[in-house]
Amino acid sequence: MAKNKDIGKEISLEILENLRKIIRAVDLNSKKLSSENNLTSPQILSLAAIANNGSMALADVAKSIHLSSSTMVGIIDRLEVKGFLKRERSTEDRRQVFIEITEEGKKVIKKAPTPLQDKLVCSLKKLSSKEQKEIVNSLEKLVVMLDAENFKTASMLSSQSRLN
Repeated sequence: MAKNKDIGKEISLEILENLRKIIRAVDLNSKKLSSENNLTSPQILSLAAIANNGSMALADVAKSIHLSSSTMVGIIDRLEVKGFLKRERSTEDRRQVFIEITEEGKKVIKKAPTPLQDKLVCSLKKLSSKEQKEIVNSLEKLVVMLDAENFKTASMLSSQSRLN
């Protein structure tokens, strides 16, 4: 019985160590993005969405990167101040405002590093469906164990408490 307790403790420590490594990787990636480009992951994802899709309404940008429109407003404001985006009012319906990437924004997004979540998605695609589901199930169990089911999250890996 004591042996099982020791094994359980070892496994718990391994899990905790791996969680810490993941948290550290997210933190380092966020700091790298910020220091090299003066941009956050959400800002890079926003720029990339607009670069890939062309002119978009703010709500569409928010939906494409899985953030709320209210969060997106701050992100777009900051990118506009930096000269990477501009807002254009529709000539057909003045109530509609579209966001367009500027030439400077295109230059920035071309040289920006790949966000960590893109690397994760590429790696996950290489796994079988069964392996992917096992990871999902294991992570869901950890979420429950940590009483984290009700935490609101964005679908991006960022260590910053504010996603803008």
